[in-house]
Amino acid sequence: MKPKDIFGIDANAYSAPDYKPENYLNSILAKLSEDEVKAYRAMLKDAEEDAASDLQRNVHKNYTEFVVISNEISSLEGDVLLLRGLLNDLASVNNGYKMVQSLNSDDNLKDSNDLDNSGGGSPVKPKIATASNPALNSTDLQEQQQAAMEGLYETIDGLKKLLPHSKSRIIIRDGSDSHLSEINPTTFKMKQQIFLHVLNDTLLVVIKKKNILNGKSKMVIEKCFRVAEMALIDVKDSADVTNAFKIMSHPDVFMYRAETWEEKRSLLVVIKRVADELVGAKKKDLLNSQNAVSPKAATPKAAMPAMTVDTRESSKLEKQKQSLNPTDAKWISELSYDLDVLIAHREFDAAEIETRVDILASFLCRDLAQPIASKTQIQDNIERLILLGLGTQARAIFLESRTGIIRHRIKLVKFDGNVADYVNNLSMVVFRLIRSTCDWYNISFKETSMASGFLKWVRREIEHFGDIVRRQVFESQKQFAVMADCLDHTLHHCEMLRDIGLDLTFVLSQIFHGDIVNAIEDYRRRGKEAIIRDIDEDSFAAVEYAGDDAEKSNDMISRGLEAGAVISISVLQLYDFLMDFGADTGLIMSIALYAKIVWCLTDFFSTYLIRIMDIFERSWTNKQYFVMISNCSFIIDIMIPQVSSQLALRFDRSIPELDDHRGRLRGVVSAMHTNFTKLKIQYFTQKVFSLQAVDYSSTASILENARPTENVVQFLSDLNDLLADGENTTAFRKIVTEIITGLFVQMMEASSWETDRGPMRFGFCGVQQLVLDIHFFLHVAESFVSAHAHDTANKICEKALKTFFTQNTKVRTGLKTGEWYDRRVSEETGKWSFPFFTMNDLASADRRSTHNAAAAAAAPGLGPGPDL
Repeated sequence: MKPKDIFGIDANAYSAPDYKPENYLNSILAKLSEDEVKAYRAMLKDAEEDAASDLQRNVHKNYTEFVVISNEISSLEGDVLLLRGLLNDLASVNNGYKMVQSLNSDDNLKDSNDLDNSGGGSPVKPKIATASNPALNSTDLQEQQQAAMEGLYETIDGLKKLLPHSKSRIIIRDGSDSHLSEINPTTFKMKQQIFLHVLNDTLLVVIKKKNILNGKSKMVIEKCFRVAEMALIDVKDSADVTNAFKIMSHPDVFMYRAETWEEKRSLLVVIKRVADELVGAKKKDLLNSQNAVSPKAATPKAAMPAMTVDTRESSKLEKQKQSLNPTDAKWISELSYDLDVLIAHREFDAAEIETRVDILASFLCRDLAQPIASKTQIQDNIERLILLGLGTQARAIFLESRTGIIRHRIKLVKFDGNVADYVNNLSMVVFRLIRSTCDWYNISFKETSMASGFLKWVRREIEHFGDIVRRQVFESQKQFAVMADCLDHTLHHCEMLRDIGLDLTFVLSQIFHGDIVNAIEDYRRRGKEAIIRDIDEDSFAAVEYAGDDAEKSNDMISRGLEAGAVISISVLQLYDFLMDFGADTGLIMSIALYAKIVWCLTDFFSTYLIRIMDIFERSWTNKQYFVMISNCSFIIDIMIPQVSSQLALRFDRSIPELDDHRGRLRGVVSAMHTNFTKLKIQYFTQKVFSLQAVDYSSTASILENARPTENVVQFLSDLNDLLADGENTTAFRKIVTEIITGLFVQMMEASSWETDRGPMRFGFCGVQQLVLDIHFFLHVAESFVSAHAHDTANKICEKALKTFFTQNTKVRTGLKTGEWYDRRVSEETGKWSFPFFTMNDLASADRRSTHNAAAAAAAPGLGPGPDL
């Protein structure tokens, strides 16, 4: 039987509201064996994959419907706005109709009175309209206004669809001859020319479009703003834009510009007058409606919010009613209804009574939460809530309302691709609203105990702002210049809070510190990869900056480096990278980032030297070895001090970490010297000059004109070439000295005196040839031979002579004296050219005396030995 048949999977159980994994698993798996548990787990895995597949299919299936619904919602939004305009027009028509009815009733009453006064029932003659009659003038004006509106509908294409015709709508200002243009609110660049028509309730933005087919131009409606649903904002002149103003119509903001200041001023005055007339008309209609409604015909109790009835208060009220006269008792019984009416009309001063605290508080809280409430209204509502003992609730509602306003204003900030401009606008909106909130809060909540709650709210808003900046800047941007601009904008706008005693720069530093550190860490990782890649691609050929290559020499000097430095291209690439790193991090550098930046620099230097060490033992030429060592020495001796100096200027303090790291890196260069020396000693002892590489077993007589062997000459030539490749630098002179010392030490070891057939044998000619070779070598390379190497060479000669006499006990005479060796060395030295060795005809007296003593000890009775 399959596992599904045993257990079964109930997918609904996992989505139940009371689902608890522990209880579910215990009920299913408590009595199962290990194999059954594994089978059940596999079945769960299959169910998970099935559910994922179903979910994916549903997503693909519903995507088309989602797109259609989104389009319908967009269309519905425009229809709702259109419906709102129609309802406003309908209300205007209804009010006009009521007014006409009222006038007609008055006229009928007057006509009836006239009939009665005439006595005969004959009708009164209608008045003839004349030129002097105001009614006639009003009629003509209305006809002219209607004709102008009809002309506007015929001239502007698409106006009828966007703005239905209404008899109450007239033209206040014709914009056909206006000189206006729409500009980008962020970049202040001109988008297009517009014509702005001001109606008594609407602003029409019209543009001129050219027909591609016939080449004719026509006026086309671009935007339509309801004056009652928009806000007009004057924009101060600046270096970027002049004579500009904004029109805000939720959720959009548009910026326009006039050619002259006079045109802008006259336009703003006209629009403000239209807005004031609309507000005045609404207030008048509201006042008339309130006067026409009886207080007892106000909002019915069924429409009022539910309230909690206190039985103790009701009992107390009933007892008081019994002790009152009938008139007072009637007033008290009607008090509840009257208070409801007062609260409905927002007459709160007359409604503050204990029996209506709950209802009053609910209305106050509702009004306080309104985002469109003015500063005075908010302060009055907070004051009343504090009087009711609801200060904590008032603070929570007020701050929550301000949070909603900030969130809404943040959504209005448009992003046009420029991150720095977006963060600038975002910072300006957020910090201005926080500042205004702080001003209102300090005026409304004067108790010190309320301060902590406000600071928590500020911290929460700053963190929300930080989340937005983090997504836009640090998670999507890798350029430090963009990060620096965004941080500068943020800190600049944050400065406005210092004037009110609220410094949040440290909060911003805390919020963005981790993001900045992560950005630097990402920079470090990419930098290390680039350094390793540059080294792997480097051929370690010295970059020449001398002679006729003036361009490269100037390029070297422009980097602040010595033009004669022997380095390869990877060092220049490292230098350029470090300069870029310093320039980028310098934009956001602070003392809080000191440790991170210094650590990154030390890591860059370590990465370069360690990578060189990793590839150093590969097969390279002497010139490439020299360039590698020169690269590392250059970094330690030149580059690190220069970087440390520049960093000290940035932080205004010394950088001991880099100095300590420089000392540690010297060990890497020393290790490279040691490795290179070992490689060369191994090569020379095996291939060029050693007891094993030269045959010193010849038993023939040595010639009077004997010469040094080719091996020792090759050894000197190779060392000379090594100095040439290393340009006879101090470092390579030291290496040559260490090679010579190491080679003689290697020759002195016991393994060098053994062969496959037993101990090494020296012949009569061979042992003297060895002494001649060593004497010749020490004379030519005298300036590179250390005291230790000189002593070891003497010991080699002594040991060779002793071995020869041990192996040839009958030979007692015939060995050449020191004068012969000196003469042969002097004669042979002039035949060879080793320009990097210092040539001396005779060695120092102390070395001769030392070797003469050794030779005499090795061969007593033979006179002085060769002068080594």
